[in-house]
Amino acid sequence: MTDPTQSAIPAQPKLPLGVAVAIVRQGIRIRLGRSLVTLLGVTLGIAFLMTTLTAQVLRRGVADEEALRETANRRYAVLLSETGPLLGKSLSLAASGTLDDGERRLLARLAAEGVRELRLRPGTTLPEGVAAPKTVRKTLDDWTRGSTAVLVLGDAPMPAAAEVLGGASRQVVALSRAVTTAPADGLTVVGLNRPPSAEERATARREAERERFRTAWIVAVSLLVTVIGIANSMLMSVTERFRDIGTMRCLGALSGFVRTLFLVEAAFMGVTGGVLGAIGGMLFALGTYLLPYGGTLLATAVADGAGALVLMLFGSVVAGVVLSLLAALYPAAAAARMVPADALRSTV
Repeated sequence: MTDPTQSAIPAQPKLPLGVAVAIVRQGIRIRLGRSLVTLLGVTLGIAFLMTTLTAQVLRRGVADEEALRETANRRYAVLLSETGPLLGKSLSLAASGTLDDGERRLLARLAAEGVRELRLRPGTTLPEGVAAPKTVRKTLDDWTRGSTAVLVLGDAPMPAAAEVLGGASRQVVALSRAVTTAPADGLTVVGLNRPPSAEERATARREAERERFRTAWIVAVSLLVTVIGIANSMLMSVTERFRDIGTMRCLGALSGFVRTLFLVEAAFMGVTGGVLGAIGGMLFALGTYLLPYGGTLLATAVADGAGALVLMLFGSVVAGVVLSLLAALYPAAAAARMVPADALRSTV
């Protein structure tokens, strides 16, 4: 039987979430500088994550373009290994049929590297729109005279040895579609499509693995720094609010309500920083790919990877919220455990 002399202790009211949100909003407004620093930390961490993820999608979208550039660069490197620097020099060119994209890129590379002119063999006509050094039409007797090397592109047959030996300063014939590189009649015959050696392929694989490891390590460190920054900011917020927390506890606020205050603030920082960081990181990645690849190819890559980019945007925002909440767990628990009398005696 209950002792009538003992008065019942009323249950402590549970404040609604809206009250916590209002208190957090007011706290952010009062401590705007610290809040902006915390928000910037979340934004930068998520921006770096989103930049890395977006770059992976765009890299897949421009893979064909990269392969073409790699083909042109390899052909150019093979040619240079036989001729030396080509700046200001002349080359002879025999071409027929349709040039593939790799051959077109090779001609553009020669123009960019400062080849003075291409001396065309009779019957050679370059397709419209092909970037190439200045072309000079020559007769069958003098189209190789003074040339550093003879290029054979497309379906053109290998020229007769007499044509090359009669005028070229170096007896080098470079074939873009040849399968043989054996010397013929005193000529050095070079196959520009020489495949990479086993050592080169192994080196490329090791470099790709190192790049993946570096990227994963940098992303992990970036996100860890973000979590530490948020946790530090939240602990500072707890320290600044010692007396506020003590006052709320004395007025009947439950430990759960105090904990909710800091979790709501962290969630707000996570959502806002996640959205800003995800959008900013994606725009930064798009900007870095726009200059080397152009708008048309970039738009195609974005269209092909649109679904993945949307998922990454959503995932980055979620990551910002989750990281912010994880970072706020200990500060929120520390605030909830505070003894009201000790908090009120604080002079911080």
